[in-house]
Formats: sequence, C-alpha cells, structure tokens
Amino acid sequence: MHLRELLTSVQGQASRAAAREEKATVETLSFVAFRVGSREYAIDIDEAREIIKIQKISLVPNAPHWLRGVTNLRGEIIPIIEIGARFQPGAPAAPAADGKTPSQRLKDRSAVVSRVDQTVFALLVDEIKGTLRVPADHVSRRPELLKSIGNEFVQALIHREPAPGATGESLLLVLNLDKVSRLDRDTRD
Repeated sequence: MHLRELLTSVQGQASRAAAREEKATVETLSFVAFRVGSREYAIDIDEAREIIKIQKISLVPNAPHWLRGVTNLRGEIIPIIEIGARFQPGAPAAPAADGKTPSQRLKDRSAVVSRVDQTVFALLVDEIKGTLRVPADHVSRRPELLKSIGNEFVQALIHREPAPGATGESLLLVLNLDKVSRLDRDTRD
C-alpha cells in the first residue's frame, strides 16, 4: 500500500470512528406516551411514578368536573384526573361511544401515577402507547402562540416521523404536569 492510500485509509477510519462517537453522545430524552380519545400525549419519563389499573374511584363532592375522584393506592389516597375533561374547561367528560357504563369503561383504562412537588395524582388515560427515546433536537419548547392563548398545559412538542402511509409531520404534545395538576384554574363547573 502506498503512503497516500495508507493515509487516506487511516483518515477514513478516524472520521468513521468520530461519527460513531458523535452518534453515541447525542442526547436523548425519554417520555411515556399515552392516548386520550383520539389524541396522543406524552410526559417526561421521570414524572411517571408508575402505571396502574384503577379498580375503584370514590367521588368527591363539589370537585371540578375533571377530577374523577380519589382512589386508594396501597394506603395512599390519590386524586384521579380525567385528562380529556381537564383540557376542556366546563365540559363534562365525553360519554363512551361503546355504550359501556363509566365503571365498565374504567376497567379498560390505565392511569399514570405522577408526583409534582409533594402532590401525588393519577392521570386517567385510554391507552398507554409505551416509552419513547427521542433525540433532544426533536423536542422543542411550546410555541409563543400557545403561550399567548393561555394553553399552559403544553410544555413542549416532540417532532416524530409520520406513520407509514401518512403525510406530513407528526407532533406529540408533552404535558406540563405542574399545570395539569393545579386546582387554581377552572376549579368549579
């Protein structure tokens, strides 16, 4: 091998090694994705304490329409937030299209148990989609337009590849659990 070919080969190996190292150091963020109705949302995986099936909810008098009630989770009483109703101030949770009673439908649903500061609560969701690892550059802050219309529930957006056969870009809303769990907005119907 000539000196020039050897140098080119070594440089090529070095640049491939640098590219592998750069790929390995790309920061990724992890999320739990879930579906509520026809929409998908996500929360930071560090905010998800566990995922459970709720067997029974006790109603709370004079609670906001989006607070389904409370449940006992291994001796800890936690509020259950109906996330779909939370996003629609003043609107009751939509009735199930499948004809099931709320108790029957509850058994088909999951809840993401979370903690914000010292408050533990559960988000009632229709389906857990799984965990996502996303490159940090695919996550962007909430646009100014959402801030200006008072949408404090959205913290960030995840840019995803569209599903096979779909056109356009797919965005996943990352929820701000601090805002979702607060009673200081829309506290009464």
